[in-house]
Amino acid sequence: MSSETLPGLVTQLGAAGIAAAAVGSDNCILRANKPFQLQLGLEETELVGHGLPERLGKTARQRAALGAQVIYRYDQAGAIAWLRPTSTPVGNGFLIQLMNVTPEWAVFQKLVEAVEVRDGLLRDADIGMWRFDPDAGTFTVSDPSTDLSESGAHLLAAMTRTLHPADADKEAEIRNRITTAGGSGTCALRRRTEDGGWRHTLVQYCSGRKLPSGKYEMFGLSQNITELIEARDRASVMSERLEIAMSAAHAGVYELDLRTSERWTSPQFRELAGPDALARFAIVPFGLYADEDIPKVRAGWDDVLRANRVISTDARLYRPKGE
Repeated sequence: MSSETLPGLVTQLGAAGIAAAAVGSDNCILRANKPFQLQLGLEETELVGHGLPERLGKTARQRAALGAQVIYRYDQAGAIAWLRPTSTPVGNGFLIQLMNVTPEWAVFQKLVEAVEVRDGLLRDADIGMWRFDPDAGTFTVSDPSTDLSESGAHLLAAMTRTLHPADADKEAEIRNRITTAGGSGTCALRRRTEDGGWRHTLVQYCSGRKLPSGKYEMFGLSQNITELIEARDRASVMSERLEIAMSAAHAGVYELDLRTSERWTSPQFRELAGPDALARFAIVPFGLYADEDIPKVRAGWDDVLRANRVISTDARLYRPKGE
């Protein structure tokens, strides 16, 4: 079929209600039938002689990518329509049709939004996703999981190089086990940062599909838990300092949860109270104290709970013989 008969084909398709346009080898529009004009909301005189991509780009309300193809938004009778040009060679030209891909675009947009929400949540939680290909020896990571600039095989070497020496063998053992036998695993790793500190991550490992070599690909999540670890370490230091201070002052501490009745006592307190007072305390409220002093201790507790302030009371600990 020659390019001279292509405009005639477009006219015939228009009579059948099929939107089509004829485009020459230079991409200029030769003919656009009435259904095609209605799709774009343009007259034929506004189309003929113009390059098709250029004309669509200038008259569309919006332009977007759907996969590898470009789609255009036009408003038809108050409704939004996303149109995708399809081209069929005919002679020395092309037959152009505009496919309505609005439903596909709506699904694609929902998928994009879901991915954006997921990425936002992972970013806020400082969680990164990664994949390891044992055949190629390469890591692929998402941005939050690493601040390394390397990629592929270089990334694996860089990540291994920054591991704490005590963690390197542990990470290699888990990676080798999962890529060889499959399964899952969890471990905490430390990586050296540029300022010389340590970045703590909690890593979740999981095997994926089996590769041609017989090994399994590996997926995982890495969460930055540096702040949690540092807070835990600070609390541990404070606790140790408190233990030293109480030991030096020969002071004891006990705690009572009024909701659950659970009791906790420090080693110094257990030494001061003695076994008889502790045994009575386990079954009798305020049983730590001598019977004569229980009323004022109870009154002090009531005052603390009512006023939320510190109360000091002198009281004698219970002794079975009254000493």
